Amino acid sequence: MNRRRFLASIGAASASTLLAGCPSMSDDHPSNTNTARNIEGMPGNTTHSARAGDRQGNGSQSGPSTRPTQPPKSDTVRYGIEFDRVIDVVDDLGADPTGTEPVDDIIDEHYEDGVLLEFPPGSFLVERTHSFDENVNGWGMVGTGSSLRDVEFVFPKGNNTATDPDNHYVLNVQSGRNHVVANMVMQQTRDRVTGVGFIIVISDGLHVENLEFAGYNPVSGRNPGTCLIPDVTDIRGTGVVKNFICTGGGVEDTYPARKVGILCGPFHVGELKLLGHDIRNMGSHPHYTSNHRGCIRTENCYFENNDNTNIRISGGLNGGHPKKESWVRNCTILVDTDDADHLPEGERYEFVRGIKCDYGQDVLIADTDVVFKSAPASPYCIGVQHNHGKATLKNVRIHSAINGIGPLFEAQGNKDPVVLENVNFTGTASEFYDTEAGISVRGRNNSVIRNCCINLRGGDQNGISIRNAEGCRIEDVAIAVPGEDIVTNNARPVVSGVHDDAECPAASVDS
Repeated sequence: MNRRRFLASIGAASASTLLAGCPSMSDDHPSNTNTARNIEGMPGNTTHSARAGDRQGNGSQSGPSTRPTQPPKSDTVRYGIEFDRVIDVVDDLGADPTGTEPVDDIIDEHYEDGVLLEFPPGSFLVERTHSFDENVNGWGMVGTGSSLRDVEFVFPKGNNTATDPDNHYVLNVQSGRNHVVANMVMQQTRDRVTGVGFIIVISDGLHVENLEFAGYNPVSGRNPGTCLIPDVTDIRGTGVVKNFICTGGGVEDTYPARKVGILCGPFHVGELKLLGHDIRNMGSHPHYTSNHRGCIRTENCYFENNDNTNIRISGGLNGGHPKKESWVRNCTILVDTDDADHLPEGERYEFVRGIKCDYGQDVLIADTDVVFKSAPASPYCIGVQHNHGKATLKNVRIHSAINGIGPLFEAQGNKDPVVLENVNFTGTASEFYDTEAGISVRGRNNSVIRNCCINLRGGDQNGISIRNAEGCRIEDVAIAVPGEDIVTNNARPVVSGVHDDAECPAASVDS
């Protein structure tokens, strides 16, 4: 079941309350409900995988696996989680490392408390979805190669052995604690018809590390809609997704058919860290992490030429996590679609946003660069939607060289303020969408723009536009633009320390 079917399953009334409008086209919105059960249909700097060929298994079935009478190891810790039994699936269970005989029975029979399945270098065929809701504590699948690409899972072409080829989640875990998936590749190949996903929804101790979805991410009808759905369902729980890689392409057809990278939605109420990801050429959101009720911390990630929104984040619905702040830190976003990899002939990018804050409250974006070199027209580079409350940007650099993309920052109407501190805006972008200024603040009382720098050229751009807002402040801002420094409409901001010495440090991209 894809995103559209999932929305239908929860009812039109519920879905309609979750859709965020976009002025230029209908916005995307995967799913929502208030239970952590039955979510199988929920959607969703490194080189490309060396194993991106069309390798496929032959679809053969193996007999039941045999469990060892004595555990080969005991009292072993992996990725901070302790296991009672560590089992080598080849040496101890006879798994086929050539990708010919499936390992499905091994996975099913050894989903138990305290069991870690270790996969040595090789290829392992998976033919069906593995759905678990047994409250297991302490379980994992880990590759033992020196590189994550030493261990790959392969699938029949088009997932033709799965009960629902369009909904083939390798794992669909919906309860439990302390689960690890690490050091392996999901080899989707380049065939554009074979796509898989993971769901791990547990209360605490979620750990995913060194996981790559290689090959092409096909469109709806050939994939489950999302690569990875990681949710922490206990407010005290924590989870980590570290070094997630997906670079093989997926810009095909049109929204909402395209696949999402990571989706974290309303089932998530704990803390989830998204660390060191490299996501490129995705057809839809690489990170869709709004509509949750917890904490999301995105750090040290690189995004390149992904369509729709690279980072879609919120501080959490209803105030989010009671003790932990959501943020984006030390990330880089590059948009240069004229130089995109893996774009099929005749396909195109629709519109690309850098960061979008929606459906939440109190989020921080810090130490982050957003660079637009080439792309179709889009509403903004970074934006705070009308349905999101307070947002703060600190030490952020935004550069756009594309006409028709702008403002570089937009805050849509909402009663809560936005704060911009030490934010640099540079570029030649002009003919902005719905505004003539690089910074647009609408209906955001008590907003603050402080110690910022705006250097725009190549058109008649203004610097800052404030509309329908009271109590705003503009302090110590350098503005060098062809048009007016500050334009207002039904607003009288307090202005101090504005000058035209605007040699702004530009955003940089190191890919």
